[in-house]
Amino acid sequence: MRLFCPEPIWLDRTEEYFQNVVEFYYHLLRQHEELWSSSLFDIQRSLELLTLAGRDGRQPTNPLPMGKVPVYLRRAAINKASATVKSTQELQSGFPEKLGAKVTFFKGMYSDLTDRSICLKLWNGEKWIWTDCKLKGRPFPQDGQLMSPTLVKEGRRYLLNIPMKQENSDARTAKERMAEGTNLCSVRFTNTDIFAVCCILDEQGNQLAVHTCRGGDAYRHRCKLLETRIQKSRPNTVGDNSPQPNRKYYMHLKNLSEHYAHQVSREILELLQRESGRNHCPPRLRPELHPDGNGKKRQFFPASLKQQDPDQPAVQSLGRRNSGAGNQNRRPEGQMRHLRRQGSPERKRIPL
Repeated sequence: MRLFCPEPIWLDRTEEYFQNVVEFYYHLLRQHEELWSSSLFDIQRSLELLTLAGRDGRQPTNPLPMGKVPVYLRRAAINKASATVKSTQELQSGFPEKLGAKVTFFKGMYSDLTDRSICLKLWNGEKWIWTDCKLKGRPFPQDGQLMSPTLVKEGRRYLLNIPMKQENSDARTAKERMAEGTNLCSVRFTNTDIFAVCCILDEQGNQLAVHTCRGGDAYRHRCKLLETRIQKSRPNTVGDNSPQPNRKYYMHLKNLSEHYAHQVSREILELLQRESGRNHCPPRLRPELHPDGNGKKRQFFPASLKQQDPDQPAVQSLGRRNSGAGNQNRRPEGQMRHLRRQGSPERKRIPL
């Protein structure tokens, strides 16, 4: 969800405040090696005894320099520091000097959460203030339970990641569902040009439909081009004072990964929607794998997956499929043939 706050600087100060609490407990835990083998709950209790005053008047040996911290924010910082120390110990690697921690607003730090607004408890540099913020994004499902949101900053934008928990009333296993006649879709992810191979099976394990999600070669090719650009520009950005050199290339890599992940997931969902209404269908291949009349397979460009045959409908993108613009990928001559087949008048070509 896109987050709009009337005081954006308070979001930065809240994130900086949480980062300071995490680093304080992280360095404190590194000094007490006897706690590393304990559970997360025991580490949390031990660190709180070291940093908080007791009800009986006991004074802490390592008081928090930032004063009183909200309880859930403090425990989130302790869990982040404990998990980092434990993972570093298991991997037997060096301890990082700084930790990248994102603020999670737990109970008592947010209220009135809807799909259009939220009230957050933010740190303005001196005290905590309840602030009304606006949200923009997709509406929440009515049958889902909203969890604690997390603040994420991407460039100049602020986002709020809100996890959601939905109860599954059907707790049957895959074998139990297949025994009752339910077809299943099995997906195998590969490291080749085929991102994923989907196979729909019936209760007997017979293959009903097959679908391949391609684009791996195109994805690797584009990533290799970006990595080459990063290597060429790295000597020129060594002396720069920019905190994130070559950021546009790394953002391009991130966007490429998200694009192809969305493309594969969309193809899998569309396969399930097509096959959900069919009780039985014979094994079939993707359209591009069927031979033409001359016995040759149709050829595709890996980068754009457009057919070379102008008379056949081209593979459409998600946006064009939803908008109904199905003929925009055709070649001009194929477009004219398509119009003549539909009885549309042919437009005369006027020489320039």
